[in-house]
Amino acid sequence: MRDKTNKRNKASKEQAQGRAEELRGVVEPMLEQA
Repeated sequence: MRDKTNKRNKASKEQAQGRAEELRGVVEPMLEQA
């Protein structure tokens, strides 16, 4: 059972990291323009 939560946590962590990188890709160009 612990394995399942570990895998789910890892997956959501990777998802969050990908989302953060996407946001950075959007925000940085906006900051450069400002």
